Amino acid sequence: MLSIENWINNINSNKRLIENGRWLNITFTFGIGDKDYLFEILSGNVLSIIEYLPIFNTKWNF
Repeated sequence: MLSIENWINNINSNKRLIENGRWLNITFTFGIGDKDYLFEILSGNVLSIIEYLPIFNTKWNF
């Protein structure tokens, strides 16, 4: 599996992704297996990816 820095470099080096996402500003979680990651994207560029550790281990019902 790639390191987080490699993920950021691979995503940000894809010019088509950056062009298509140039208006995208978002922070979201993304799960891979049993790990969750917090992505921060500004103007289509990935600023950071950190392993997400929720403060509260609460199940949500909507």
